[in-house]
Amino acid sequence: MVVDIGMGQPIFNDFDRDELERQYNARSLVPDSETITEGFAARSEALRARHPSCHLDLAYGSAGRERLDIFPAEQERAPVIVYVHGGYWRSRAKEVYSFLAEPFNALGATTVVTGYSLCPHVTVGAIVRQMQSACAWVWNNIDEYGGDHHRIHVVGNSAGGHLTAMLASTQWPEVDHALPADMLKGAMSLSGLFDLGPLLLHSINDTLNLDAASAKRNSPILKKPTVNGPYISAVGGDESAEFIRQSRDLVQAWKKHSPEVEFVEVAGRHHFSIVGDFAQPDYVLLRKLKHMIAGTT
Repeated sequence: MVVDIGMGQPIFNDFDRDELERQYNARSLVPDSETITEGFAARSEALRARHPSCHLDLAYGSAGRERLDIFPAEQERAPVIVYVHGGYWRSRAKEVYSFLAEPFNALGATTVVTGYSLCPHVTVGAIVRQMQSACAWVWNNIDEYGGDHHRIHVVGNSAGGHLTAMLASTQWPEVDHALPADMLKGAMSLSGLFDLGPLLLHSINDTLNLDAASAKRNSPILKKPTVNGPYISAVGGDESAEFIRQSRDLVQAWKKHSPEVEFVEVAGRHHFSIVGDFAQPDYVLLRKLKHMIAGTT
């Protein structure tokens, strides 16, 4: 790493400030990203309207956005997929991603889509703790909604990919002594960020307010996986070099501790289509998720 504040000089991995901004600005790299996200929201609204038994805005905490939506599978005691949305920890909402319940329900999984508070009103660390609380709520309550609390899996995109990795490396008895250490049975991060250090040099930190200590504390690449099963770090082949590097580096670090860690680069997908294409029944990541919740790799 080289740091130099001179104009046009490298500040991280041979990137000058403008290039570092570009590498970590996923929206600018996909010109129609807002149109794609609006499409997600429309599909999600339609799904909520026609889902016969969804449970919306259940509170897992006292804050206004500490809410989750449950879309039960048809069968009882179904495996559970907890979905964590993206938005760089500062935007988006759970309601945008309800549409994922349709393909996940089709796998036979009860789907939980989580919300959380946003920066700068809270810190990244506070969001991590909220997601830990959400998963603890699922462990304690999901059986009442047709799920099996012994079969909880987590999936998340972008900032949600980071949060998924933080959950996959959580020491659960430290969150609540009643929680088992192996509470999560599998996890999949989509286009996540796992080393937050570069963000200290990026304009996004004007909102995140990370310092060196909090960036280190909330970087899953510096932790060990605790998930009792597969962990997949997936990224689109059309994403920036830094997003691809981050996913690859996490897997290299975690493979030292677990043989069930996998890096997947999905050709032809970008930061948004890697999520939207779960609606395609032959999508490679949907197949991998099916194997994961079935207990195979």
